[in-house]
Amino acid sequence: PKPLLEVAGKALLARDLERLARARYRNIVINVSHLADRITARFGDGSRLDMRLLYSVEDFPRGTAGAVKALGSASLSDDVLILYGGIYPDTDCGKMVQFHRSHQALATLVLHDCVRDTARPRTPQGRTAPCDKMHACDGEPVALGPGQRIVDFPLYHPEARPGPAVSPLWIIRRALLHFVPDGIASDFVKDVFPAAVKAGEALIGYHETGTLADIGTPDRYERFAKSLARKKVV
Repeated sequence: PKPLLEVAGKALLARDLERLARARYRNIVINVSHLADRITARFGDGSRLDMRLLYSVEDFPRGTAGAVKALGSASLSDDVLILYGGIYPDTDCGKMVQFHRSHQALATLVLHDCVRDTARPRTPQGRTAPCDKMHACDGEPVALGPGQRIVDFPLYHPEARPGPAVSPLWIIRRALLHFVPDGIASDFVKDVFPAAVKAGEALIGYHETGTLADIGTPDRYERFAKSLARKKVV
């Protein structure tokens, strides 16, 4: 499973949990499906990390938002940090939490500056080419207003151009789950965030300059491993 891919000799999920522990997160829910038993066997209840780990096993695909709502609002705190399992986020989660709590927005979304490769063809859906940085590059572009407020999710650019894009790391307030429909698969970026913005709710962009590497495919993993070989990672 992707969360057990090794990054400089240590499983990606182990690095994520250590990073969250430094930010004083103690209650973690891990959504699992493919080869779930390997993940649960590796990390157990989290006591070795001074954490409380719970596992949510998907019986059918619910989408990123549907999977969170399926946990039940009563089991979630007012603020929930959501991180994809195939992402290596070299970011200060504690600092991000402080930023989020300084605003009244329903969500704080990590953004990265995306330099798109204009030589690559568009997808059949008309989307612009992925950017060429070692970020989580398939994030959707966003339009920002005053105070870093996200005002639109323009899925189709009239032309390929640089701009901020959403990385799969964000903090949501529990009230955002009101925009997640029941009984069908739903995605935060494609469905829930645009619906909240359309309803006039505030979503704030948080620019991250550190590495947010998507290593969820073999070629990306290989490129990232080579880039780490040139750095010292502990």
